[in-house]
Amino acid sequence: MYKKILVLVLILFLIVPVFVQSKTNNDVPQVKVGVVEDSKEIKVEVPSNYMMVNEYSGNSIKCRDGDLVKDGEFILQPLSIGIKITHLDGTLIDVFTGPIRITEDYETDSKARVDGIRYRGDIVISTQYKEDENGDSQDTLLAVNHIDIQSYLRGVVPKEMPAFWHVEALKAQAVTARTYTLKSMGKHGQEYDLCSTQHCQVYGGYDAEQSSTDHAVEATSGKVLTYNNSLAHTFYHAANGGHTEAPENVWTNALPYLKSTPDPYDNPYEGYLKPRADWGPVSFTADNIISRLKYRDIDVGELVDVVIRERASSGRVIDLEFVGTGDSYNALREKARTIFSYNCEKEEESYPSLNSQMFDLKTDSQVWVQTSSEKSEVSRLENAFVATASGSEQLDISKISLKSGYEGKDRIIPFRPTSFVFNGQGWGHGIGMSQSGAYNRAKDGQTYDEIMSFYYSGTELKQWYK
Repeated sequence: MYKKILVLVLILFLIVPVFVQSKTNNDVPQVKVGVVEDSKEIKVEVPSNYMMVNEYSGNSIKCRDGDLVKDGEFILQPLSIGIKITHLDGTLIDVFTGPIRITEDYETDSKARVDGIRYRGDIVISTQYKEDENGDSQDTLLAVNHIDIQSYLRGVVPKEMPAFWHVEALKAQAVTARTYTLKSMGKHGQEYDLCSTQHCQVYGGYDAEQSSTDHAVEATSGKVLTYNNSLAHTFYHAANGGHTEAPENVWTNALPYLKSTPDPYDNPYEGYLKPRADWGPVSFTADNIISRLKYRDIDVGELVDVVIRERASSGRVIDLEFVGTGDSYNALREKARTIFSYNCEKEEESYPSLNSQMFDLKTDSQVWVQTSSEKSEVSRLENAFVATASGSEQLDISKISLKSGYEGKDRIIPFRPTSFVFNGQGWGHGIGMSQSGAYNRAKDGQTYDEIMSFYYSGTELKQWYK
């Protein structure tokens, strides 16, 4: 009996095919993109070829010829029991438990709009329940675009790179964006894979599509970059200031195909690219900086100084120290620039991160002291000693007036800096492909695969799907 069972199992094993996941298949991957999040109200415009389906019950609302609702325009609002659907004039249409799927009943050139933007694929709208800063539950809405990756990239590439750029640069952008997408699947958990902002990749939906970038997406269809047969991390940025960066100097983990190396093609000093070359001056007062530190629950007391303690070989700051009367704080790697981002109710006081870690810092308390042998910089005069007839004495006045031989004017030098001025180069983290560099390389005759071989050294271009 045992032998019969064993023979039967072996026969079944030989007959039943064993399925092994292949790196190349004919199925175009699907992506879930969060396009609206934490919203108290979403406006949708549903063409006559679409329907809104309550995924819980299967009930649907069709807008054939606008017979139900004028022009198929709805306002969706969250309720504790589901999603309220009303007409623009406030007329109640229905309450769906949700999620609500907006899907094409039959295909035409008309596309559904969500908060004014048209999208291919389906839109799924569901309720979110989150606590506010007071711990109270807040009902909000989440809209997710369910779409195939090729259509998704048609809305990404022209938002990440100008559509009028050289076709080889656009192809390089398409491949890096495709690889990044597949590598980032599930980045935001089960509800959706990627968001539609710079946090992931900027996605503009159907309205962003351009013929030149559509061509770049189609011409590279299914192509990705791999390293040791796995998808590579294809980070990219606007401009690197003439030197790419290694990820361990921005985040933490090193990757063998992302290296810190000079990039002679990242030279955005012409026309459209010029604003990406140099940035600054960006000025902060001592109070501005203290506000940014407290925004992150960092308390150093009164600000005494901000000092660049260490740079990477590329010139990027990887240790920026904030010296205070009570404590000090060292912003390491990427935090050296992102710590300056700040959102507050007063819009004029809000500010994003510094554009890059490649920056210089000047304050209004810096002076140069000439000795018999050399000239040295002093960042602040506080606690400084001066030579007198009777010896050396510590300065104990609040300010000192210096005569500037260059300007011929008196200048007041504070003992502690009150103004901090940043000037820098590059735009973004500097890891992987520089879009400015890709543009110049394409202009110089390099193909998209040659462009990527420089920025992702040691990777292979492979067909991931057909």
